[in-house]
Amino acid sequence: MASETEAEYVVEKAIKDGTIDAVLDYDKAAKCRYMRSKETQDVYRTTEPQYSYDSRICSCLSLHNTAVKALRYPSKIKNGEVESIEQQRERELMELEFASEMADEDEDF
Repeated sequence: MASETEAEYVVEKAIKDGTIDAVLDYDKAAKCRYMRSKETQDVYRTTEPQYSYDSRICSCLSLHNTAVKALRYPSKIKNGEVESIEQQRERELMELEFASEMADEDEDF
């Protein structure tokens, strides 16, 4: 009798821990408890894997698009000359100053 009780406790603990997907039932005719497994659902018949895969693809595409936007392309070449790094920095600073001035003017209205 002790071994049946111990086995019952072990099974009950496994059910509570989520190791086994089942329930313990009591059979009145036999006056004993038994474990009844729950029916397992085939997850691949649902749309959940598709949504998971789609979200992964969307995040990868978003990362790719962000990386492409972050690329710095060389400025327009005039007469075959390429801007030096210092000239690029000066031009970018001027653009930032112009943008901040425009933002200040917009706030005034």
